[in-house]
Amino acid sequence: MKYNVGELVVFRFDGVNQVGLITNRRTKKGISTYDIRSEKGSSYLIVPVDAKKSHFYIDSALTSIFRANDGKNNMRVDRALGHTVANYASDITLEDKHYERNNDFVFKTIGARSY
Repeated sequence: MKYNVGELVVFRFDGVNQVGLITNRRTKKGISTYDIRSEKGSSYLIVPVDAKKSHFYIDSALTSIFRANDGKNNMRVDRALGHTVANYASDITLEDKHYERNNDFVFKTIGARSY
């Protein structure tokens, strides 16, 4: 099953199901993995689909049940601002600080770097 940026999915991390927002999709050799921002605010990189042996994975069966029952939250992706960093209440006015601009969680180098 393939998902698009901005869709909500149910994923499993340490035996606990959570709802997350797809922020980025990577495909290598025909296999897609996803970057996810959870409702709690954590980010997960390179998450596979239905890889039950993995430490975390997207559960496609639970995701389809979640969607069939009209599962929603207040997380979203905005092309100009990025994606929301958590599931905020609907009465909160979202400002710039509530968004993460790097949907793939790769941040630009700032300043001089020494190695």
